[in-house]
Amino acid sequence: MHNFYDFYLYIDFIDSNRYDPNTSEFIKKLIYNVDIYKLVSITRSSDMQYFDVEEWINQINLKVRIGYNQIKKNSNSEILKKNCCIAINFYMDLIKSAINSSNLINDHKTYSINGLQEYWNEHMNIDVYECKRLNNMFPDLAKCILQKLRDDKYKTENENKTEDYIKTEWEVIFNNAVLCVKSKNMKIINYL
Repeated sequence: MHNFYDFYLYIDFIDSNRYDPNTSEFIKKLIYNVDIYKLVSITRSSDMQYFDVEEWINQINLKVRIGYNQIKKNSNSEILKKNCCIAINFYMDLIKSAINSSNLINDHKTYSINGLQEYWNEHMNIDVYECKRLNNMFPDLAKCILQKLRDDKYKTENENKTEDYIKTEWEVIFNNAVLCVKSKNMKIINYL
């Protein structure tokens, strides 16, 4: 079985000196705040559930923001700040892909995505480091993750799942996403 860190083997950085394995830790800390079952429900949303999508985005932003604040508090070097920025860009690409794959009408998708972007445009900067939003840094990885989430296994929410169980589930999802990206010979490019 592949390790979560394997997905970094498929990332070509323009300047390879900027890679730091802490980026994957940052991504994991952010993504563990995303409820798998809620994310699946968003991808299956109809327009009748538009307000549920909006409410979910607001709730998840709060949880991810807490994780983001903890990360940036400990990010005292330029490389760590860049890695934190990469992590939040990955999170935004994943949520944006989930919204785009939902059954919401296009106007509602656009409105939801714009709301997500606005929120993070106000909160993404780390001290004096400016974190720029780079759309679609990880589109193929996000697609592969959402593909995995469409499995029947994730159709119903089980509220008895522990935090460790959810982390393990995310690990499996990432491992499968890495295999998906690898099988399609995709490359994920970071433009920072």
